[in-house]
Amino acid sequence: RAFLPSHSQCALGFEFEEKKLKQFYSSKNCAIFDDEEIQNLYHLIKEGL
Repeated sequence: RAFLPSHSQCALGFEFEEKKLKQFYSSKNCAIFDDEEIQNLYHLIKEGL
């Protein structure tokens, strides 16, 4: 499962702010995410393993 942008109506799952994702991709620093968002990212990564 990739981290591809999609509409919330099209992909049932977690939502992340586009601005935060762009900043994360450019800086490779996850400090911009709060604890809940980090947990959601972790669940997405686990689904792909």
